Amino acid sequence: NLHTLYYTPNDSNKFIKMMENVNACLNLLPIPLVQSTAKVGYEQLKKDLKPIINYLENTLTINEKNTYPPNISFVRKRTVYVSVPMASISEEEYSELHKYLMGLKTLLKKIGFKGIYSSAFEINRREEFDGKTKAMEDNFKTLKEVDCILVIYPKISPSSSLVDIGYGIALCKKMVIFYKEGLPYMLEEAGQYINHVRTYSYNDYKEISKIIESNGINLFRGGIDE
Repeated sequence: NLHTLYYTPNDSNKFIKMMENVNACLNLLPIPLVQSTAKVGYEQLKKDLKPIINYLENTLTINEKNTYPPNISFVRKRTVYVSVPMASISEEEYSELHKYLMGLKTLLKKIGFKGIYSSAFEINRREEFDGKTKAMEDNFKTLKEVDCILVIYPKISPSSSLVDIGYGIALCKKMVIFYKEGLPYMLEEAGQYINHVRTYSYNDYKEISKIIESNGINLFRGGIDE
């Protein structure tokens, strides 16, 4: 334990004792020489360890268990979460999108996904959407468990889909983003620089289906591990 070695005063005596025990086994040097050499060596070791200790004291280990929700620690293969704007688009726009999602669910199953999830699947009308409750209780749990995320971003808006994207990037989810009007500045080049993210511009929903059909499950960066 480097931290204990560096900060516990009695470790100097322990270190010298350890060197005496090693010397006793090998019978190489007189005890006084071992003691003096060990004492100098211990001080040099503390000096050499100082930058490492300073670094460790100001660093936290990256661990997905520290990411909300902390009780989710496994990812289920061949699963995908479909993220779409809901509260940030009009009733008419949502109605058209919801209708498309029903067919998209069938398509995603056809290309090989075993689990397909989205808050929008069960909400027929925009006015039924209870964003805060649903997102906090269900969405983050599902997002952390799935292997892939598919995002449809039809217009530039303050949608919770942007939260889903950031969350997915942080957890290294295999992600495909379809956008129509554009993406926020930080995401414009995401498909080029983040190796588990792909971005596609589309004009209509048929174009999304065509891209998915032609590429299959390998549309998601790296495909799906068997």
